[in-house]
Amino acid sequence: KLLSFALLAFSAVAMIGLSSASHGIPYGNDYITQCPGRCYINPDGSTATSYNCPGGCGCISSRYNEGVYTGWGTCWRR
Repeated sequence: KLLSFALLAFSAVAMIGLSSASHGIPYGNDYITQCPGRCYINPDGSTATSYNCPGGCGCISSRYNEGVYTGWGTCWRR
C-alpha cells in the first residue's frame, strides 16, 4: 500500500513538472527561445559582423512589433 502511494505521488509530481515546463515563446507551430548576446541589423537587412548571433540563432529587431526591422535586436533560436 505504501509503495502504491509513493508511485502515485511520484507520478503526480512528474506530470505537474512536465506540463509546466516551458518550451519558449510560441511562434506559429514552433517555439523560439532566446540565445545569448545582442545583435544589430543593418539598414540593408544584414547583421553587423561585430554584433552577430551565435550559430543556429537569428536576429529579431527589438522594435519588430512596431514595424521596425533594423537596429538593435535580440538573438533567438527556433
